[in-house]
Amino acid sequence: RPLREPQTVGRGDATTDRSLSMIAALTRAMSGRDGSTHEHAERVQRCALALAAEAGIRDEQMLDAIETAALLHDIGKLGIPDRLLHKPGPLTTDEYEQVKQHARELGFDAVGVSRVTPDRPEAGRLNEWLARGYHGEMQWMSRTRAKRSNPALLLPGIRSIVSVGMNYYTDERPDELHGLGRIARYARGTDYHAVLGDRLKSLTTFLCRKVPDSRAISYVDTGPVMEKAWAQRAGLGWIGKHCNLVSAEHGSWLLLGDVLTTADLDPDEPAADLCGTCTLCIRACPTGAITEPYVLDARRCLSYLTIEQKGRIPEEFAAAADNKIFGCDDCLDVCPYNHQANATAELAFRATSLTLNPELSSLASQSEGEFRATFKGSAVRRITHEGLQRTVATALTNRCSERP
Repeated sequence: RPLREPQTVGRGDATTDRSLSMIAALTRAMSGRDGSTHEHAERVQRCALALAAEAGIRDEQMLDAIETAALLHDIGKLGIPDRLLHKPGPLTTDEYEQVKQHARELGFDAVGVSRVTPDRPEAGRLNEWLARGYHGEMQWMSRTRAKRSNPALLLPGIRSIVSVGMNYYTDERPDELHGLGRIARYARGTDYHAVLGDRLKSLTTFLCRKVPDSRAISYVDTGPVMEKAWAQRAGLGWIGKHCNLVSAEHGSWLLLGDVLTTADLDPDEPAADLCGTCTLCIRACPTGAITEPYVLDARRCLSYLTIEQKGRIPEEFAAAADNKIFGCDDCLDVCPYNHQANATAELAFRATSLTLNPELSSLASQSEGEFRATFKGSAVRRITHEGLQRTVATALTNRCSERP
């Protein structure tokens, strides 16, 4: 198909002009021959995307066009800078173990590596899931599908992904009294983005020092990365029938982060699926959101309905929400592998009296300023004061037969 050439990227220096000229040559090469080896094609693709990043191009359709054109062109005629052709050398076994050890010293309970290869069956599953409309109002899932399917659009030249997990299980038990709400376990302590974020940056810096000519970026559930799929590839666990990661050691209680890197790291063995014939999580879901094993309709999921959806919980699911005001752990709680899990040593994940047993009437009377102060540093702030008022109203109706 015909491809338009890049027009404006917001920078006009000589470096950008050279990059645009090279990228334009790539786009014109769509009619060229395709006689390159797989390794050669990957090399061309990596260079094209690196040049696009250098030129400041962010448009996804344009990046797709550049990537496709690169696979069909002979790199030798483009005059690509040597710095983009160079592959960082592999780490020694000792250096590789030092990276993993540093991750553990930073407080991560699980760490593994996967190699980025062209075979990504999870991309097909994502497209099917989106086609069914199971993402609901989460339009950003659809907008970023290309990047989720192809990490090279996030980091040109990517070769490996370091997946890390941090145990957030606590043995605190909330009261089941009338008038009290329920907040999902992961949100009872400090916002996990903050807990994991700085440590991931430290791990990223450590890795780049070990491989000086490499580049790396990190994400904690903030970028278009299919972190559960990469965690399974890296051996941290497997994606269970409830569509969350399950670890034989930590159960369903791992928060995930990723370091995307151009460094050449030896991959770990992928984790095997150990769910077997168990269907406890499917039967535990109060709204039937797990429509079949390994398939979740987010539009029926209470985590989605109390966090992502902007309006009130639909009437057909309101009673099932019970006293849940932020998230839901029902499918996670029943996983048999949770019996292996020990309480986390990370104090930041410990619940406060407010988040363990939130009083619905007190929350219902909060002003926006009080909400912000009460949930400072908490993931609960994500749904805003207005969002929490909606879920509290539903919980009060279910638990107290009265509205705030």
